Amino acid sequence: MPGDQDFNKTQTPVAKFESENTEEQLAKVDDMKEFIGRNLSEVEKAVEEKYSGQYTIPGNEEADYLVENPDKVPEILKDGNEYYFMKSDTRFQGKNGILCVIWKNDKLISAPSHREGEPWRKDYRVVLFKKNN
Repeated sequence: MPGDQDFNKTQTPVAKFESENTEEQLAKVDDMKEFIGRNLSEVEKAVEEKYSGQYTIPGNEEADYLVENPDKVPEILKDGNEYYFMKSDTRFQGKNGILCVIWKNDKLISAPSHREGEPWRKDYRVVLFKKNN
């Protein structure tokens, strides 16, 4: 898979998953390879600066929806990489975390990662959705 991948699909709202087809709502997956070895908090800040004007940066709501609806998971998210929902906010072992999801055994599993101390790896990806109009 290339460093980042654009999906040119029909424009549909994403935050509330108003469309039945989440595949159409997925806009971009970026491996942020320039951040390998750096903290998640650095990746989070870079994603906000680079993409907030162009895309919806998903959070807990979108991650939870996909975990609860495996039939709605876009195919690109089923490749075994870890996909981060950078606007998510969770507590993990007493620290602030970001949710990621990974496809295993025909379902999407969510797991929190620490913002500080968790280094970005080559199998991590950032998920971005189309902006609501």
